Amino acid sequence: MSFCFKNDKILTKHITYEQFDYFCIMKVIVKTLDLLVDGSLIVALSVYSLTYITLLSFDLGYDSDLLLFSFFGTIFGYNFIKYLDEFKVRRGKFESAKFQLILFLSVISLILSGFYFLALDERTKTTLMIPLAITVLYTLPIGNKTLRTLAGFKIYVITFSWAFITVVTPLIRQDYNFSINVVLHFIQILLFIFAIMVPFEIRDMDTDDIRLKTIPQRIGVKKSKVIAGFLLLVQLGLEFMKEKQNPKQIIVLGLIVVITLFLIVVTKKNQHKYYSSILIESLPVFWLLLLLYG
Repeated sequence: MSFCFKNDKILTKHITYEQFDYFCIMKVIVKTLDLLVDGSLIVALSVYSLTYITLLSFDLGYDSDLLLFSFFGTIFGYNFIKYLDEFKVRRGKFESAKFQLILFLSVISLILSGFYFLALDERTKTTLMIPLAITVLYTLPIGNKTLRTLAGFKIYVITFSWAFITVVTPLIRQDYNFSINVVLHFIQILLFIFAIMVPFEIRDMDTDDIRLKTIPQRIGVKKSKVIAGFLLLVQLGLEFMKEKQNPKQIIVLGLIVVITLFLIVVTKKNQHKYYSSILIESLPVFWLLLLLYG
């Protein structure tokens, strides 16, 4: 496993075989985690999970075409947003092996998302034009601005897009009748996504352009946490307003709210690079696993 130290200034002759194996394994783990984050695989799993949670919440069957479209479409969409400018600067070339892999992953995801998109019915395809338009407007400038650079818009654009894709789209595809439970579930997902976005904005508040006017930039870290916590409690409270209540879903949601509250409370500006990108981002995945196997 000499590849582990290919670019490191470590003299392997001064360490034991056990130490060598440890460093090698740790390096592989770190590179894998970096790929999961930088390649948008974690965020794609989260979108997949929230969509699946909606299907479970309304006793709808597993929809492989929509779920796989949401997974691969998210990978391509997020990588398109994150790396378009850098791709232009480098004139379509990435020298780093990691970015070459991300580019390959993005192309494959584009092809697969296109395949699953074509498998969807026309009504669902039309519905998906809304988040697609938002993605384009979020990335490509009109004049000198995009939705991403408009003051205060970032968190609301992301929150609405996620809620629309993970709640509205699967219910429209399943031709589910409009009800108070649909409205409450949509609001719950909005509140949850808004709350878990706060740790990201706290992390980035010193590096984000001050003109973005993110919530922590405007009201500070402490008040941002209070708002996020309040929204999570409202999310839990809305569960008891539904016409039909599922005890398991209430217990699981309560556990998720408690865990999320704790993670938001202990959030810091100078957080570990994986704190928000993996721990916070993967909360929907944990929520789904609890519903399926808890």
